[in-house]
Amino acid sequence: MSFKDKVDLFPVSQLDSTKDEKETTLSELYDKPEESNSTNGDGTTIRSVAVVKKSQVEFPVTFRELQSNTDIKTPPSNWLRGQFSICLPNLTPKRSDFTSFIMGYQFPDCIGEVDIVSDAENIKKLLKMAYKPNTHLSMMVHRIGKTILIDDFDIYKYLLRRGHNEWKWLRKFFYEHVLESLDERKEQNVIVRPDKSRDVVQSRNLLSKFLYHSIEGNVKQTTPEQEGGESPVSVKALSSPTKDASGELLAEEHMPDCSVQTFARNVIWNFEDVRMLIGTDLPIFGGRTHPCVSLRLKEMDKPINILTGIDYWLDNLMCNVPEVVMCYHQNGIVQKYELFKTEDLPHISDSPFSPQLVRDIAHNILSFLKSKAAKEGHTYWLFKGKDDDIVKLYDLTSLCSEENFESNEKDGAKENVQDDNPFTIPVAILLYCVAKKLFGSKDAVDKLPTVRSLLESSLSLINKDMYPKIYCHSQLILADIYLPQDIDPDVPTLVDIKKEEVLLTKVNETKTDSKVSKKNTKKGKKGKGSETVSINLDTLCRHHGHKSSKTKQKTSESPNLSKNVYERCNDAVRHVILALQFLVNYQKDETTSTGGNDRDSEGRHAGNIPDEPKRARQNEPIPMPYEPLNKTPPKVDTTRESEENQEISNSLRELVVSNEKETDEKRGSVRNKKEGKEESKSNTQNVIVPKAVLAGTTLNSYLKDASWIDQFYFKFFRKTSLIYMTKGRIELTSCNYGLCLRYAKLSLRAWCAMVKILNTDKEFPLPSQPLLLAGDVYYNLSKNWDKTPQHIEDFNSLSEEHQNMNEILEKFVPFEDTRWSIKAPCDNVEAMMLSFKCFDVAAKFTNSKPDIDLKRRVASICNELGCIYMNQADQLCQNLGTGIDGCGSLWEDSWQFICNAFDIFEEVRDTENLALLHCNKGRYLRLYAFYSSSVNGEQVNNLSVYKIYEKAVKEYEQALTLLNSKQSLNSQVRVSVVWEFSSTLFGYATLLHEDDEILDADKSSELVSLYNRCLKLCVSEAKTCNSKEPLYEYRIAVIHIRLASIYHQKYRSGRDSKMMSLAEMHYIKSAERFIKLDSSPEDILKVHLDHIVLLEDSLEGIKNPLYKWKKNLSILKLLTDCLHGLAIVKRQREERRNVDQTNEEKKGQKANYDEKLDGNSNEKVILQPLLELLEKKLNLSLLTMLRLSKSENKSLKPYEGDLKTMYSASLNKLSKSIDSHLLDALSSILPILNSIRAQFKMN
Repeated sequence: MSFKDKVDLFPVSQLDSTKDEKETTLSELYDKPEESNSTNGDGTTIRSVAVVKKSQVEFPVTFRELQSNTDIKTPPSNWLRGQFSICLPNLTPKRSDFTSFIMGYQFPDCIGEVDIVSDAENIKKLLKMAYKPNTHLSMMVHRIGKTILIDDFDIYKYLLRRGHNEWKWLRKFFYEHVLESLDERKEQNVIVRPDKSRDVVQSRNLLSKFLYHSIEGNVKQTTPEQEGGESPVSVKALSSPTKDASGELLAEEHMPDCSVQTFARNVIWNFEDVRMLIGTDLPIFGGRTHPCVSLRLKEMDKPINILTGIDYWLDNLMCNVPEVVMCYHQNGIVQKYELFKTEDLPHISDSPFSPQLVRDIAHNILSFLKSKAAKEGHTYWLFKGKDDDIVKLYDLTSLCSEENFESNEKDGAKENVQDDNPFTIPVAILLYCVAKKLFGSKDAVDKLPTVRSLLESSLSLINKDMYPKIYCHSQLILADIYLPQDIDPDVPTLVDIKKEEVLLTKVNETKTDSKVSKKNTKKGKKGKGSETVSINLDTLCRHHGHKSSKTKQKTSESPNLSKNVYERCNDAVRHVILALQFLVNYQKDETTSTGGNDRDSEGRHAGNIPDEPKRARQNEPIPMPYEPLNKTPPKVDTTRESEENQEISNSLRELVVSNEKETDEKRGSVRNKKEGKEESKSNTQNVIVPKAVLAGTTLNSYLKDASWIDQFYFKFFRKTSLIYMTKGRIELTSCNYGLCLRYAKLSLRAWCAMVKILNTDKEFPLPSQPLLLAGDVYYNLSKNWDKTPQHIEDFNSLSEEHQNMNEILEKFVPFEDTRWSIKAPCDNVEAMMLSFKCFDVAAKFTNSKPDIDLKRRVASICNELGCIYMNQADQLCQNLGTGIDGCGSLWEDSWQFICNAFDIFEEVRDTENLALLHCNKGRYLRLYAFYSSSVNGEQVNNLSVYKIYEKAVKEYEQALTLLNSKQSLNSQVRVSVVWEFSSTLFGYATLLHEDDEILDADKSSELVSLYNRCLKLCVSEAKTCNSKEPLYEYRIAVIHIRLASIYHQKYRSGRDSKMMSLAEMHYIKSAERFIKLDSSPEDILKVHLDHIVLLEDSLEGIKNPLYKWKKNLSILKLLTDCLHGLAIVKRQREERRNVDQTNEEKKGQKANYDEKLDGNSNEKVILQPLLELLEKKLNLSLLTMLRLSKSENKSLKPYEGDLKTMYSASLNKLSKSIDSHLLDALSSILPILNSIRAQFKMN
């Protein structure tokens, strides 16, 4: 049966898959099932699925069947002349030695997701070992995460044809430890030279001509781009290297040109449970009834052997090709075609093989490599001699490090095996590419531990001087992993990261393995045996039933990132410091090597491999070294930079005045309101960056023309500012104000260094967050000044980290230019002033939208400063006694700050704080009026003082109005306002009360009104405010006695009985309040004595003896009511005596306590006169009643004896202290008096 009767092929457009983003299964393209199954003779099914990851084929190729007896040795007309959409075999194949790495660069998302990355030919060579035991095997193996990279290694090419100094470490190891163990016969089987015989070349030439003959004549062709010996294949050129946002070049720039090294298609091949990323060049043709076939050329007289069958079978499985077409020829003359199904290839009679055995080899090879090639970054050599039955795996990194260590000990040389290992840099760059790809993925948060491990492994391998951009970008990503740029330093929260298991050793283990100890070097070959493992071919071919290839392997759980934000900040700043130190040194070396001082110089390309020739890049014109004839030197604006620096310097110096000025001006007044508004407006016109810049706003417009060094400087300084800002906020919550202030200073200084890197002529504002942090610290220091020395010590102490960062920042922002920034305050007032200045400058540099919270903070600080200056002025006026003249500047500053705070709170409509500000203004006016009315202890009452008090009263009334309008406001605010209001009313009334003109002119109604308002306010608050109840009770008692005195005065002048009744009522209420307080005996005695005087005044001109008797009984009752006050005096004396006695006993001394008590200033000045007056009133009252009992009124005669007894008791016969005498006398008089009053009432 001829092939023509069976097949009618036609082109299928779906075969093209040039889009990298979309993965397409070949079976979908060809209308075949997704999973290709191959059934073994025992019924076992081999599962195989291939997914096209990327295809270079642009157009499908139509198959043209050649006529019988066609001479394919004759070159076709299209041979080597056009580029077709099919990858044809190259006459002189040029394949990169880094094919797995190139695929890794192209598809970094597959690294860690697939088990193996390799050329399809390498995979086939491994899987055919069971059927070709005499095959030679030499491959390099590397591990990246969970993925094994396999590349072919030609011993003859790299060890025998290289220069003497190339691969010296591996050549030495090969000669001394591989060939040394073999005899001469086997030595020839180890070094296998490439077969370039005439038959091989002719066979390859014949296959190329046959495939070109088989292409349909009307296939679309493109303009040839490759001449000479290049293969006519259609390959999409790789895009030229570009710069990303970080400024580093893509990894392809550091690798050999791969424009002719890509495969026709890259496929994700799932062979059973083994997942592989492979590159294949299998030519695929299509037709009408058989849209997907592979084409093979076979000699007629040679049967298909087992190796050829396995080769065809694996090629079709890797590409999901369902059929293969065999073209048989004899001496180049076509004889016939034959069609085979892919699943039938293992069962061809001439070459049967077991797919199950191939599957077992795949399982065992993967298990062997994953368990033994476990160290990431190490280079392993998978080696098998031509006739050996053992496959060996050498850890070249460890073994050759030992050799290098031994030779260096002997020769004293300092060589690093990594510098001679051509795989080190590709491994490091691939680790970096994979980490960068994972870091930019959508689920990057869950992969951060893996990204960190990959980057740390890459940094341990890469030469940072040769690849500075990759080194810096790796350090930047690591810093971002520990502390993301979008984190809010005010509320630093981190996303919880899931734990990952990564098939790689820890980075420190990899580093440790490269440093060989002296003990290992002394062991010689025995020590090296531990770095070499082997496996027998029989073991590789062993059947394991249907167990999954995902065998248990030693996994090391990737160390999870700490959840402690402070620890993460320390890790991040460690990477930032390493990168900045490197950039400083690299820039210095660059300047030295170029002989100039241009840090932006790109003359020496940092990313190129040394000695690599420069290549032209696609779509980029080649620069020609021509210059215009009339070339004028560019004008250099020497004033722009100095003006820019001056602007920035002036803006920064507004933060805190210099040390010299600050000491003299710590009480300097705030600018007046109009000047402040104009200054604020002028300073915020060009504000372009809000505080969010610190958290990651991109500034690409400034970095567009910057060099890569400046771009990294900018990013690292911005990261530094964010790190220290976050650490400062954490320290603030822990009340470590010294460290917090230091971090705020470092954050601000790093920001200034970043601004200097921008080199822009525009005004660049300060970040508000470090200023706000410093303001918070200063505010807290002013409130906790007793602990400030420890905080100052923390601020001045420098750790190694701080010293390193200061050394770096010093190169960009010299210390003498930053003396203004952050400093330690001298006292709590200066701390509060510094806090105000920080908040004030931060408010200027916010964006155009008003920051309400920041305005509130500025207003709060102004209010605090106003209160501080007001209290200082109050204390100074009390001490000096000169009124307001001695501290006028303090009163002015206080009023200015309070008014500024009031304006801001009014602007933001903060009702609660406005009420407090009204209260503070009222208090200020009250104190100012009080000290204005008193000069050298003398009252100076005038109308201006009264007007100030009236303004104070209005302020408090407005405060209460605001508080009453919103019941939800803080009750403590209302308590404070009401107390201050009552104090103002009381003070104003007291001042009026002491003005004789007010009472003489009978204008006391205003005074009584003030007292009544204050009394009403105090009575209502005393019921609800427990904290101030004693104060309110005392003030109520004082107001009552003062109102009583006013009515008493009016009674004296008018003899109005109503006035007397009011006076008596207030005297009684006042006495009740004082007795309730139980703490002021002098007030109790005074109110009773004043009440007695009122009763005595009422007896003037009265001649009726019964009326006089009645009033004197009332006077005696008031006198006995003084017993409560006398008891308090006795109790207080005993308490003082006990305290003094205890103190004297401790000193071993004795003293006359009575003498000490008599010398008590309070008793001597206030209490003693009252007691003497009380004794006098007692004697006078009893004498008056004795005279009345002897009068003509006989009804009073029965009381004469009791009166004599009471009078006798009132006399101090034993010379006791006056208070003791009165206490005893009144105690004995009280029961007699009660008896007399009862009898008099009955009669």
